[in-house]
Amino acid sequence: TWHLDPMTGDFGYYARGTRTVIDTEHSPMLEPLLDAELRKTREDLRAGLTAGLSYQAAAGDTKADAWPGVGEPEPLYRKVRGFNLRYDAPTFFQANGLLLETMIDEALWMVKEGGASNEAKTALDLYAGVGFFSLPLSDYFGQVLAVEFDERAVTHGKRNISSSHRRNVTMNKISTDRFFQDQQKAARRAAFVLVDPPRTGLETMTRTGIIEAGIPEVTYVSCDATTLARDLKILVDGGYAIERVVPIDQFLWSPRIEAIAMLRRPTQRR
Repeated sequence: TWHLDPMTGDFGYYARGTRTVIDTEHSPMLEPLLDAELRKTREDLRAGLTAGLSYQAAAGDTKADAWPGVGEPEPLYRKVRGFNLRYDAPTFFQANGLLLETMIDEALWMVKEGGASNEAKTALDLYAGVGFFSLPLSDYFGQVLAVEFDERAVTHGKRNISSSHRRNVTMNKISTDRFFQDQQKAARRAAFVLVDPPRTGLETMTRTGIIEAGIPEVTYVSCDATTLARDLKILVDGGYAIERVVPIDQFLWSPRIEAIAMLRRPTQRR
């Protein structure tokens, strides 16, 4: 997110822990398309071609967009593992384009490592976004239930499922905690669940729902080590064993590390 200070004309990022805008002409952390969009937005502001105070920005494979919060954002596309994923700047999408395929490979490690056929089984993708993990999971499971509450993400996700011709993926607009309240039978049928929550981690009902449903395998994609540790402890206390944890340095020059943790119920170990 980029911000404009209307008093000084400074444009860029907030200083840590403040609302002071650090004037940013160029950011070496950004991939070239997004850095070019930063420069273009600065120029447009100074020329009076745009007047937003806050811009949500994202890049696709061929273009970037900085959305000022009015009008309709431009659709962006990333081709990952053969799937052409559509999203836009205000919709959540994994930030580091260089590590997208690595994240999928690690998130599906347990599925591929197990060796047994999952064609008759169901997988859950919670906090599914636009279907980033749902579509790769559809290569391995007979049915994938994607659960997402954000309306924009659901709209993009349904388009991604349709354009990928995946009849075994269903996008459900519902919160994850509500899913475990309303869809207990579906949860108990699941052989695998992938969760990719925000920094706040899993809601109490979601953690409880996974444990009570007895889902044999869990992959947890986390962008916050503190909430990941909290949730892993609760899942382990609920009967799971940690198989593997992989850190991925997705957020350059920051203390945050993406981590992918994989858990199994010991009685379900292959």
